[in-house]
Amino acid sequence: MPIAIDKDRSKRNSKSLQSGQGIVPLEILMMGWMCFLTVAFVTLVVFAVDLAAGSKALYLYEVDGEPKDPVLEYLVKEGKPRFEQNHPIFLWRQETTSYRPPPRVIEFYAPWCPHCQHFVSKYVKMAKEIHAVHPNIEFHAISCVAHHDICKDQGIRSFPTVKVLKEDSYDFNEIKLGEVDAEHILRELGLSNDSVGKTKKNESK
Repeated sequence: MPIAIDKDRSKRNSKSLQSGQGIVPLEILMMGWMCFLTVAFVTLVVFAVDLAAGSKALYLYEVDGEPKDPVLEYLVKEGKPRFEQNHPIFLWRQETTSYRPPPRVIEFYAPWCPHCQHFVSKYVKMAKEIHAVHPNIEFHAISCVAHHDICKDQGIRSFPTVKVLKEDSYDFNEIKLGEVDAEHILRELGLSNDSVGKTKKNESK
């Protein structure tokens, strides 16, 4: 006996199955977008928190009142006249004083810069190495976040930038980062580097 087939019912089931197949991918797509937006939102929040925390870090060489000797961090001083604060005596000649600056090395940096952060230990180590032989040489560090005007006047375009100035002189030489070492710095300052070379050899023994 032939079996009767309900064609209308088959069509309804077919349409239902097709519509069901169409809904599943749409739901998955919506869930994917929700996950993506959630991750993006969390990432932005974390980034904003890190940025806010980083913006508070103005200095690399004096943190929580602890200096990294012998490097001298140039700090903002409350109550000091703006012009005077933006023209430190080790960078600009002051007509009202007979101060004669010693040989000095100055690093200009940005605290958020990864290269500057990695350069801190090298700069401090080099300063100690040179100080052991030439204690009269000053090593300064200037944050271009805390002292934007100074860095602008000095034409600082990259971080970190290192300049050397000879004794009683305000004419500077800019040193390439790849050449920043004790012997090269002393050579630029016109000072003997023989003792520094011997010190390095003794340390390696």
